[in-house]
Amino acid sequence: MLPAHNTILPENSDLEESLHVAIVVTYAYPYIGSGLGVVAKFQAEYLAAQGQHVTLISSNIPHTSKRFVLNNVTYIKVPALALLEKFHIPVPLLFFNVSAMRAIKYADVVHVHDILYPSSCFAALLAKFYKKRVVITQHVPHIDYSNTIINAIEKIVFYTMGQLTLKAGDAVVVLNETVYRWIKRYKNTVFYLPNGVDLALFNKPTAQEKQNIRAHYNIPLDKFVVLFVGRFVPKKGVDILYQAKDPAYLLIFAGGGTIPDYIKVDETVKVMGPLPQEELASLYKASDVFILPSYGEGFPLSIQEAMATGLPIIISKQNALSPLLDSPLIAAINRTEADIKTAIKTIQNNRKLRKDMSEYAYTTARENYSWEKNTTALVDIYRDKAQFNTTHTPKVIRVTTSWDDGHKLDTRLAALLKKYGIKGTFYICPQDREFKRTELLSTQEILSISQDFEIGGHTITHPHLSQITPAQAADEIAQSKTYLEGILQQEVTAFCYPYGDYNDTVKALVEKCGYKLARTTQRYAFDVSPDLFALPTTFHTYAHYSDLHKILAFAKFSPRMVKKLWDWEALAIALFEHTCQTGGVFHLWGHSWEVEKYNGWQKLENVLAYIATKKDVIHQTNTELLQLTDQREKSMSL
Repeated sequence: MLPAHNTILPENSDLEESLHVAIVVTYAYPYIGSGLGVVAKFQAEYLAAQGQHVTLISSNIPHTSKRFVLNNVTYIKVPALALLEKFHIPVPLLFFNVSAMRAIKYADVVHVHDILYPSSCFAALLAKFYKKRVVITQHVPHIDYSNTIINAIEKIVFYTMGQLTLKAGDAVVVLNETVYRWIKRYKNTVFYLPNGVDLALFNKPTAQEKQNIRAHYNIPLDKFVVLFVGRFVPKKGVDILYQAKDPAYLLIFAGGGTIPDYIKVDETVKVMGPLPQEELASLYKASDVFILPSYGEGFPLSIQEAMATGLPIIISKQNALSPLLDSPLIAAINRTEADIKTAIKTIQNNRKLRKDMSEYAYTTARENYSWEKNTTALVDIYRDKAQFNTTHTPKVIRVTTSWDDGHKLDTRLAALLKKYGIKGTFYICPQDREFKRTELLSTQEILSISQDFEIGGHTITHPHLSQITPAQAADEIAQSKTYLEGILQQEVTAFCYPYGDYNDTVKALVEKCGYKLARTTQRYAFDVSPDLFALPTTFHTYAHYSDLHKILAFAKFSPRMVKKLWDWEALAIALFEHTCQTGGVFHLWGHSWEVEKYNGWQKLENVLAYIATKKDVIHQTNTELLQLTDQREKSMSL
């Protein structure tokens, strides 16, 4: 667990010589609509105000002067092509000119934003060629796109260009714990540092000021206004939010990107498009609540701006943004139409809750998010003087296992787990269509296993839940719970998606049926997801060819180590050892029939025996894991 934002202790550098800093970002002023560009601009200006010599290098989009000075920051604009924007990927190709390369050559520090941009990789490698210190800010974690081709490209880019950029970096700055844990797998020097907010610009309005702003933008004075600020891309949740429109409130959308035509022409919502910071600040002041039902975030600047304005905040449970947002006064919801409507109307109809949420957001922003704090800490990182707090959270190592389908061989598996004192959750599918009925556990065998292990739901017939109707999926999910509870005479709280197949609708159905968690088939995770209905795992007891890129990265591209780790027994032990070194969760899962089919019983026993040798490990079922980490209580459920 990351400590709070005071991880970095700034040192007094008043008497030290000024630094020459080159900041590289894809988009920056006068471009409107890039959060990274806003961050880079404010960091550059506040660094310059502290006496540093700052050059900000970015694409010349929109076209402007190739070089100019603004607020003591030198802007260098380079030619660029934004070829991927039509795929909702804001990754322009920058062509560094002589001025940009000279700025990097004569800088003391080169600061690049995000490792997946070609411009970051080129700037970092050029800086290392000139023996300059390189600092990286990684804003977001790995993002799962709906397009499998784009996902594959992103993975290739990360394990090539992204790894090169990380290797060139001397230090990495991150905005949340999810990104922190991800980057720590590849880099030792990682700092947690939240962005700042222009607190003079983003602040609470008076009642009269709010009315005047609404009149200016033709916003009805008597409407409850729900504001969305972000790019019009799928991961921001624009479509889900639009589906949750309601006559009881007015949705306002502000941001860049391609605005869908059906939203543009809908007069029951208001679309503002991208706005400069000054107008954006006015729009926050005209609103009553802020919402961002997104996923795959670092810590969006829009949330901090809304907090600084004193707006109640609604965010998605799928993001672990900051310990400061783990509060009952920040609404964390599932990304569903029903949850969005419930959250908005609950805040709308409860004046005291609205006031308390507003005060919490406003106070938290003013006490924790300032550009002065951010850039003071940055200078220490630039000078390689940043220090960590001496108070560290003790490493906790947790092991949980889970086993799918309910095959008769689960009895052998249960005996093996019991032999080594390892807990687990067995996800039972009583009429799995992939097996004969005689190959599945009997009622008595389920009861026998339940004496020592947790039993979880896995549907009745093992369908692809996202590929059947919502009504059919609801029946499969609910009947599974009812069937198992009838046998066990106790509540069944854990669920596992067959084939790891789910979407937001399926997740909502699982929660509605009364389950407390749902496990996926996502691998190589070492912690509990903040989204309790999309819990990842660490390792599957099977050799996946599709995991080669992950094994390459884990093995630090050593051919000898890759060859060793290709054996799943060795890889499982290596991942467990990694968990022991860093702390976190090691979640082993598989199928007993699969272990039998591929003659893997001895491998599995070797792994379990190795785990059992570690005495400082906490063994848990899937549900016990959540109870100990207290994740459920940290998420607000309105």
